[in-house]
Amino acid sequence: MDRHRTWRRAVLVVLLAAGATYFVVAAVKEMRAPEAGVHDFGVYYRAAVAMTHGGRLYAVPPACCFNVAAMTGYTYPPVFAALLVPLTWLPVDDAGRVWLVICYASLLVVLFAGVRAAPRPLHRETIAWLGLVFLVAGSVAFALYEMQATPLVVALEAIFALCVIRDRFVLVGGLCLAMAAAFKVSPLLIAPAILLLPRPSAYRALGGLLGGLAAAGLLSLALTDQAMDYVVHVLPSFSGGVVSLNNLSLPGVILRALVAGGVHPGASLDIVFLVLEVAALVATWMLCRGVGGPRGRALMIAGFLAVIPIVQGVTWDHHLIAEILVLILLVPFTRSWSAAWMLAVGGTLVATANQHVLENWLAGHGVAAPYNAFTFTVFVAAASCNLIGMCALWAGVAMTARDVRTRAAVGPPLAVSGSRAPVPV
Repeated sequence: MDRHRTWRRAVLVVLLAAGATYFVVAAVKEMRAPEAGVHDFGVYYRAAVAMTHGGRLYAVPPACCFNVAAMTGYTYPPVFAALLVPLTWLPVDDAGRVWLVICYASLLVVLFAGVRAAPRPLHRETIAWLGLVFLVAGSVAFALYEMQATPLVVALEAIFALCVIRDRFVLVGGLCLAMAAAFKVSPLLIAPAILLLPRPSAYRALGGLLGGLAAAGLLSLALTDQAMDYVVHVLPSFSGGVVSLNNLSLPGVILRALVAGGVHPGASLDIVFLVLEVAALVATWMLCRGVGGPRGRALMIAGFLAVIPIVQGVTWDHHLIAEILVLILLVPFTRSWSAAWMLAVGGTLVATANQHVLENWLAGHGVAAPYNAFTFTVFVAAASCNLIGMCALWAGVAMTARDVRTRAAVGPPLAVSGSRAPVPV
């Protein structure tokens, strides 16, 4: 056992050294020549400039349906652009460097807030393995390359999770979730976890959330006349999904498969996807409920974070950073090499991998288009690579919740005379 532990730690050290070296080299390269104007940050920057000068934030959405043109230009709530206005005082590349520092700091917040939120302390070696996942995850690399807002959003979700799970500073947690929703609307879907708090804490958390949302809404209305345009026209144009190689959600894979098969999806499919999303969220609530205290809140937040990328209309690579936070919250509940552990760890690694490497390889072997039933099946399987990982992770959450409920119902085993009493989970 000692020899096994020594070899495992040696492998961890080597992998950490290799991963950290690659990460640092990539970070230095990005900081030296960020080319921020051509990445996603450039879209944010130009929106903030338009906000300053009273220009138009949003492109005109396409008339119908699941059109990737709906994602053209700035597609975030107006308050996000308003908060970035101070960065427009700098040249775009310098502003991009500042934003990169914020992204790196946000990833550290996700790791440490997630670890602190765990209902049971994690071993330092476990934390090191989780840190390695950040270093090698394709979703993290993509987010940093594009200078995306996702690291900051997930960091705010991690702070919310920490506050709610620990039942401390829940007002701050509610405010953080409101800020995350002001950047991207989808974080609101984890808000029902607040209902698992004791009533006084739940009221404070809801007060922080609703107060933050009200402040963001009023700020948007005060700064631009396009706030309602976002709610009425822009958001609905892509919330049901878009046909894109990069859309990794279940609606995205279904739309790709339909178009590849020569079927043009109609507008009614939007309602089907909405019903599917609501049903998945309700199912997650049912599967993760029944566990009290910090453990129940951790499982509920992990469940929502795991299911949202599966069923929301648009899931890009960088959105899957949230899957790493799910893994951090699950680790304290699972035993190494148990079924739930393998689903959680394996699902996270597959979900955060770069599936386009597989798709490009298949395309080089003539499987890019559905020539026949076999190639179509392989095409859909390749397009679903990240989705399979997401579903495995969500199944890991459900299985863990079931196991925790079972252990709570049975109770801890009685200590045999002369033996050490079992440590509660």
